[in-house]
Amino acid sequence: MKLPIQEENVSEIRSQNIVIEEETLEATRQELKEYAKPICKTAADTPLPPLHVINHTIPLIDEEKVYSWRPSRCPQAFCSQWDQKRKDYTASRHWEVKTARNTMLMMLIPKSPKQKDLLWIVIDLRERNANTKKVASPLPNIEDITHQVAKYKFHSIIDRKDAYEQIRVIPEHVDRTAVSTPDGTMVSHVIQQGDCNAGATYQALMNHIFAPFIGVFMDVYLDDIVIYSDTLEDHISHVKQIIDVLKREILFLNEKKLNFLAKELTLLGRVIDDNGICMDPAKVDAIANWKVPTSKELVSGFLGAVGFLADDLPRIRAPMGILHSLTANATPFRWTFTEQRAFDEIKEIVERHRNHCRVPLDYSPGHRPIWLVTDASSASVAGVVSQGDHWKTARVSAFYSAKLSSTQQKYAVHELEMLAGLETMLRYRDILQGVKFTWITDHKGLVHLMKQKNITGRQARWLEKMSEFDFDVVYIPGEENVLSDALSRIYTNDAPGTVRSRSEYTYHDDNVENDRLETCGISMPLFTGLEAHAVRSATDAGSGRPETSKEFAKRMKSFVRVSGPRRAQEGGSATHQTETQQQNFGSSMPDQPKPSDSSSLETSHKQDEGKERLFIRIPGRSAFKGTETQ
Repeated sequence: MKLPIQEENVSEIRSQNIVIEEETLEATRQELKEYAKPICKTAADTPLPPLHVINHTIPLIDEEKVYSWRPSRCPQAFCSQWDQKRKDYTASRHWEVKTARNTMLMMLIPKSPKQKDLLWIVIDLRERNANTKKVASPLPNIEDITHQVAKYKFHSIIDRKDAYEQIRVIPEHVDRTAVSTPDGTMVSHVIQQGDCNAGATYQALMNHIFAPFIGVFMDVYLDDIVIYSDTLEDHISHVKQIIDVLKREILFLNEKKLNFLAKELTLLGRVIDDNGICMDPAKVDAIANWKVPTSKELVSGFLGAVGFLADDLPRIRAPMGILHSLTANATPFRWTFTEQRAFDEIKEIVERHRNHCRVPLDYSPGHRPIWLVTDASSASVAGVVSQGDHWKTARVSAFYSAKLSSTQQKYAVHELEMLAGLETMLRYRDILQGVKFTWITDHKGLVHLMKQKNITGRQARWLEKMSEFDFDVVYIPGEENVLSDALSRIYTNDAPGTVRSRSEYTYHDDNVENDRLETCGISMPLFTGLEAHAVRSATDAGSGRPETSKEFAKRMKSFVRVSGPRRAQEGGSATHQTETQQQNFGSSMPDQPKPSDSSSLETSHKQDEGKERLFIRIPGRSAFKGTETQ
């Protein structure tokens, strides 16, 4: 059927509609900003906030403990700014000049390297925090919030201004807030930045005042309030309801951070737009520019930054496992080319998937089919959760891969394929339970999974766990199952005996005690056995230099025994050396060494013209000369 107007005219009409829609959105943004303007003030411009239903407490462990005292000084360049700050906060009664037996230090420093001319006030609360009972108040799940927001068309995010300073400290605990300032001792009637329980109090108050709306059309994570709706009319109504609550509770907003009807929403380390949930480019840039760690603490910081984005990065767990082993207390920190390769691989994966986006599953009536595609190889299992009209064209919502233990690798093929489905289901039970989905597998035997009469005890336990889910099993030829097959073969090149980081293994197989799996620093090793030990010990990253010959000899002393002219000069005789060799290696030494077991190391010593030679033999390899000294 042909349209009554030409194609170029159709494009022009669509373009005009987009312009009209954008003009409407901009007018709505201005309307909402005007509606919120009465509560867009700083703490210094507002009177002391009232006591709310939930207020801040400072429960001390030892109320008689005396803290160390230090004087507070203000740089001359910031004296005028400090004087204005002190006047504003004492006039609004946020601060009060008062005497106290215990005070914390107030430090006055430049705000940031880019804003060196601005004053930043920091209170050193370390001693008081150590003496404070911690209040338990869990924060909302970030993944749940981002998935919920991404389902809706219209989004807005608003930020509180001086959020902590809008919540009162209960009167009986005000004396515990005392600080030493350049102008004497003062106490604070509001929460201080750096208080260990500040976040718990703030989140508890937000959960209380917004309880009827949380999860319906808004969520709150500390001072970030995000609002989402399906239609523009509903969104305007929802935003105004939130602003009305803030007006009623006398809580103020940051006018510069009012982002109404955002096209692209930056929320909790993620960017949400029409394509789905993407990684924040700023966090990707931070990882790409990360310098090589030189201590365990720096490695932990790097892994924490990467781990936050791990759900968007396929195969990232493999190189992370290598670096994770460095953080163990019992493991000496040694940065070799194996760790460097893993470090570079992590940065490469992050950069390669910079624009990767995930989509949340749609559970609305008449939603598109949900697919679970799994596969298993001899070394690992993998799965992909997606949604769309066909599993080949469906958009990915989540992916999973994990290494099999040595015990699991002995399972029959049909059990490995079954384990792949079980592990993926349990890993993503939060999005797969309560909804019907189709399990795609390239193993035909799983089609009759629920109808089998003769099953093993292991299969019975797995089927019991799978009974929590509602799914149909569909068979496809193996050559069509491309993505899951690729994910399942991540670990197939591992050398025999390779043990990965604990987080890399499957967790839901009751037959394997995964918590007892040992870890080591090699994931896809260049060397194994003694060679790997020598390579990992070659360089001490803490000093940045290779080890000396004496350090090497001391470390290798437990692995080899040296004999020769030097040994004789030190008091040993040739006869004694020969007896020792025969006792350790058999009568055939040194002419024909006997093969040793897998845990031993054979050494052969030959004396030639006053030289001392050490030969090392690794089982399954030809002997190579380790040292030759005069």
